[in-house]
Amino acid sequence: MVLHKAIDHLPSFEDAKVLIDTFFTFVESNWYYLDEEWFRDLLTDVYRGNITAPQPRQCTIVCLVFLVLALGSSFKHLSETDKLLAIDGEIPGSLFFAQAMELIQKVIAANTIESTICCLLTSFYLLATEDISHHHVYLGLALNLAVGQSLHCEGTRNDETPREREMKVRLFWTIYSIERQTSRIMGLPMLLRLDDVAAALPQKRWDLDKDDLHRIDRFVAYIQLTILLDELTIAGPIEQSSTTYKWACSKQESSRLSIPAYLAGVQESLFRPHAHLYILYNLNWVAIGRGALLRLVRRQIRSSTADTMSLGDDGTHLRSQELAHRCTEAASTITDWIVQLQSRNLLAKFSFMDLHACSSAVIILLLNILLHPDNHQLLAISHGIDALRFMAGGSMLATNALRLAERLQQGVYQATGLAYEEIIPSRPPLFTPTINQHFTHENALGAERNALSAAPLDDGMDDHVASTATPLDLDIFSDLETFFLDCSEQNRHLFGFDGFESTFGSEGV
Repeated sequence: MVLHKAIDHLPSFEDAKVLIDTFFTFVESNWYYLDEEWFRDLLTDVYRGNITAPQPRQCTIVCLVFLVLALGSSFKHLSETDKLLAIDGEIPGSLFFAQAMELIQKVIAANTIESTICCLLTSFYLLATEDISHHHVYLGLALNLAVGQSLHCEGTRNDETPREREMKVRLFWTIYSIERQTSRIMGLPMLLRLDDVAAALPQKRWDLDKDDLHRIDRFVAYIQLTILLDELTIAGPIEQSSTTYKWACSKQESSRLSIPAYLAGVQESLFRPHAHLYILYNLNWVAIGRGALLRLVRRQIRSSTADTMSLGDDGTHLRSQELAHRCTEAASTITDWIVQLQSRNLLAKFSFMDLHACSSAVIILLLNILLHPDNHQLLAISHGIDALRFMAGGSMLATNALRLAERLQQGVYQATGLAYEEIIPSRPPLFTPTINQHFTHENALGAERNALSAAPLDDGMDDHVASTATPLDLDIFSDLETFFLDCSEQNRHLFGFDGFESTFGSEGV
C-alpha cells in the first residue's frame, strides 16, 4: 500500500523534530500555514502509529508531514554552522517531497483544509526548483480549494469556533498574498480579484500568538503591502500623469506606517522575517519604478539613432527621473538587507524572496550605471553578486540568475568604461553594522522620501541628453539574447529581467 510505503521513509523522530523546528523558525515565520501546536501533536501520533482517521485523511496527514519535512530540509542550513549543500543537484528534502507526491492525488480528492495546506506547501517547495509552472498549478489548486471551502467569506460557520475561523482566515490570506506576489512577479494572470474577497484581515489572538505577539503585525503588513502593489500596478505607468504619480507615491509612502518600528531590539531568530518585511516595502518601489528606469535607459542607449524618442512632456520626464531614483535607492537598501542576512547566516539558498529580491536589486543598480556612470554603487553590486553566488551553491535556479546577472554586469561595465581591474573584487562584508548604528526605522525603509520629493533632480538626463550624450555600444549586449533564450520567460521575470528584450535587443523600441 502506498501509504505504508511512504511511512517507511520517515526519518527518526529526533531528526524529524529538528526539521520541524527549522520549518516553524524559518519557513513559516513570514506567513501562516498551519497551527504549530496542532501539527506537533499530529506528528507524535504519526510516529506512534495512532492515526485512527479514515484512510483519505490518513493520506492527507502523512503527506502534510512529508511536505513540512521537505521544506524544513531545504532551510536547514540556516540553523547549522555547516552549510547544507544539495547532493548531485538535488534540492534538500527532495526524497521527502517525492513521498508526498505519491500521496498528493488522494490528498486533493479528500478536499479538506489539510488538502488546501498540502497544495500550498507543495507550491512553495516547487518555488525553489526550476519547475515554476507546476508551482503555479498547485498554488491555483490551493486557492480553488480555499474558495470552495469558503475561506474567503465573511463570518463564522456554526460548526467552527472563533479560533478555528481565525486559523482559516490566516490560511486564506497566506494563499492569496503568495499567489498575488508570485503571479505578479512572473507575469501570470490574477486568479482571484480582491473585490471577491469578503474575509476580514487576520486579528491578534493570544491563543495563537502568545509565542510572538508581533507576528500578526508583520503578517498584516505583508498583506497590506501586497494589496497596495496590486493597486499601484493596475494604475499603469504612474509617471504618465501628475495626479496618478502623486497619489501612488503618497500611497506607497503612507504604507510605511503599517510596518512595525521595533526592529532594533528584535531577537536574532526573528531578524529574518522582520528583514523580509522591509525588503518587501522596498521591492514595491522597485516594481513601480523599474519601468521608468528601463525607459530612461532605452532612451539613453538609442540616443544616437533615435533622437526623436521621447518620454513625453517635461513633467513626465521629470517624474520618470524621480521614480527611477527612488527605485535605485530602494534597490540599494535591499542589498543592504541582503548583506545583513548573509552575515548572520540567514540568507537562504532556496528562498523565492531572497533570490528575487537580491537579483532584482542587482539588476536595478546595474541599469542605473548606464544612466549615471559616475554615480555607481560598485560595492553594493559586488555584495549582491556575492549573495547570488552563495545561493547558487546548491540551487540551479540561483545559478541561472547569477549567470544572467554576471553577463549584464560585464556588458554594463564595458559599455561605461569600468575596466575589470577597477571592479571591486567580490568579498564578504568585513564589518556588519549593528541595527542601532545604521538601520533606524527610516533607513531600513529606504531613502528619505520627503527630502527627495522636495529637492530638484540634477541627474544629467534633461531634455537635451538624447542629442549630446555619448552613445553606448549596443554590440556589447548582443549576446544577452542568447542567454535569454536559455531561460524561461517566467524565470526572467523572477530574476528581474522582464522588459530587457525591448531595451537591449536589436529591434527594441
